Amino acid sequence: MYKRPSFERFSQTWVSISDAKPGYLAQNSGPEAIPVLREIPGSYFDLKITEIAHDALLKLGGRLKNSEALISCLESENLVVCKAAILKLKEIKDNEAVPALLDFLTANKSTVTVEKIMGPDLQMISRKEMRHDRAGELDVRKSAAQALGEILGQDKAAQTIIDLYKKTNHPFFKDYIWNLIEVFGSNARPSLIQLLDRGSTSDRVHALRLLSNMGDLSLIELFEREFTSSESSVSEAAAEALASLGSPSIDILSDYLSSPKWGLRKRAIVALMKINDEKAHRLLENA
Repeated sequence: MYKRPSFERFSQTWVSISDAKPGYLAQNSGPEAIPVLREIPGSYFDLKITEIAHDALLKLGGRLKNSEALISCLESENLVVCKAAILKLKEIKDNEAVPALLDFLTANKSTVTVEKIMGPDLQMISRKEMRHDRAGELDVRKSAAQALGEILGQDKAAQTIIDLYKKTNHPFFKDYIWNLIEVFGSNARPSLIQLLDRGSTSDRVHALRLLSNMGDLSLIELFEREFTSSESSVSEAAAEALASLGSPSIDILSDYLSSPKWGLRKRAIVALMKINDEKAHRLLENA
């Protein structure tokens, strides 16, 4: 009877793993391979190893009865291993993975070093040292946010991440929270509108910027409300949002050209200058 080769011999040294053919680990090993793959150091620069680990995780993930082993891979120091596990968790859509994915979003992995990072199409798209490089780190965290969207639903995932943001003082998480929310597009709208009512000045500014990217005309009254905010940075962000809507905002902005508040007049003028419409041009000539 054929006996599968002992996996221990592949875990003795990383060199032995790199000598294996790509996919061998996945084809000839079961879930017992995952603990070894999970421990591949983030600072290890043998690209063949990370490629094998990625390939093995994707293939093994399809044979797992639950996501427990894949969830454990999120503790890896290697971002490529983390992303492979996240992609499989996204596919499996197991609610048990939600706490681990949320923990991953706030974990400090900014000192992780890998030489390549996987793109959305599973192809190696760039080669560089990832130490202190937030671009690669953010790419993997965006994948985690997308996985949450598949498991929880897009709008609920956006709200869950914003709730987590409110509860944490983690500086790294606060740096990239808005990049994560952006992956949900218009599905994040309800959560962002709530931030305008309850968030800090900085939160309101970021929320307005993301809402303006949606190009939703139904938000025009909301933008006007924020335009009159006593917080100058919020008012400026709202002016940008109104300008992004183009011609429909002209009448609203024109009402503030005669405002007794110089700040509002100035911001209305700047916003009208950004709207490519003859009516806006005439208003500016007479302002």
